[in-house]
Amino acid sequence: MVPMKRLSAAKTRLAVALSVRDREELVCAMLEDVLEALVGSQRIDRVWVVTGDTEFRSLAVSKGCVVTEENTRGGLNGELDLVAKRLSLDGVATMFVVPGDIPCLTSAYVVRILDAHAGAGVTLCPSPEDAGTNVLVASPPAVLPMLFGPQSSHRYLKTCESRGIPCRALGIGELRDIDRPADLSWLRERGRGTRSAAVLESWASRKPCSEAATRVA
Repeated sequence: MVPMKRLSAAKTRLAVALSVRDREELVCAMLEDVLEALVGSQRIDRVWVVTGDTEFRSLAVSKGCVVTEENTRGGLNGELDLVAKRLSLDGVATMFVVPGDIPCLTSAYVVRILDAHAGAGVTLCPSPEDAGTNVLVASPPAVLPMLFGPQSSHRYLKTCESRGIPCRALGIGELRDIDRPADLSWLRERGRGTRSAAVLESWASRKPCSEAATRVA
């Protein structure tokens, strides 16, 4: 499950470093990196993209993914709760949730996380920046409410403890969401080989060195 805001509302915190056009290009590249990692893992039966954006919808369909319309009234967590309940009713055993801004996710990481999960309870990958949650695996999908947001990894752990749900946290530094200007420099260095890092490199090659340096400072 890959939740995506509308393209026009994506990555506003990067506005101080990137133009609207550049933010849109980067967001699409990050989503493509994530979808290719999921599809390429051969461990995911279906990849769903939750979005109300036509461009993301087209990209998801081109990758063989299923698209479900975003219900903005319920927010991200409300929408994921609805999908999780639907999947549980359909007999789906496990739901793997990853936002579309984790460009260094690879098929190997997907396999590593699923192996650690082993089909039981909850497995999560906390964000090292704000203790948010960059990956969540739940068996069954509706085993607990969705709690994404800052400090959500702590809330997930406490909720699992209070309900007696097996829960494990995996620290994988490469699974970093790209939200702040400083993240762009990290992506350029650590994301080599991704479409997202290639986008950053293409900007550097088409702009004066001083301007390119400013954009990723």
